[in-house]
Amino acid sequence: MMRWLIADIGGTNTRCAVASTGEVLQHIERFRNRDFPGLDRLLGAYLGMLPPAQRPDEAVLAIAAPIQGDEVRMININWSFSVSALARALSLRRVTPLNDFAAQAYALPVLGPADLLQIGGGTEVAGAPKVVLGPGTGLGAAGLVQIGGRWHAITGEGGHVTMAPSDEREARIIALGRERFGHCSAERLISGAG
Repeated sequence: MMRWLIADIGGTNTRCAVASTGEVLQHIERFRNRDFPGLDRLLGAYLGMLPPAQRPDEAVLAIAAPIQGDEVRMININWSFSVSALARALSLRRVTPLNDFAAQAYALPVLGPADLLQIGGGTEVAGAPKVVLGPGTGLGAAGLVQIGGRWHAITGEGGHVTMAPSDEREARIIALGRERFGHCSAERLISGAG
C-alpha cells in the first residue's frame, strides 16, 4: 500500500501525518520549528517516530514559501533546502512541494456545506474563481480558477499588500502601523505578529 508523508510547514509550526489511499490520517504530530535547525532534521525526527511498517514512500509538503524549482527558501523562518536533496536525505522516492495556501486552495472545491460558513449575501456560482486567506506567522493567500475543466491555484504574497482604510478608525490604526514599520502591509495587522 502506498503511503505519503504529508506536512503543513508554516513559519512557526509544522504538522505531519501519514496518509494512504482511502484511510484516515495516521500518526498526526505537531512540532515547533524553532526546536530544529532545518526541515530535514524535523522531518527526520518525525519519520524516526514511525513504526517501520508505516514508513511513507513519498512526501507532499505544503510549505509557507514560494515554490519555484528545486530550491526552497522559507520566508518567516531561516530555512532553505533542495527538494531533491531532502528526498535523498529522508530516503523518500519523491518529495512534492507546494505553497501552503495553494494546498488550501486546491481543497476548496471538495469542501461540503458543513465545512463552510457564508459571510454576506449572494449565492455561489459553479466554476467561479475562489480565494482562500488565512493568518498565521504571516498572512497567506491563494486564488483558484477553473481552466478547461481543471482547477489551478494562483499563489502570491497577499500579506505584503498595503493596507487601505475604509473608515477613520482603520485610518488611525494603519497610521500607527506606518509609524512603527514604515510600510503597513496587511500581514503587519492580520497575522500572528499583527
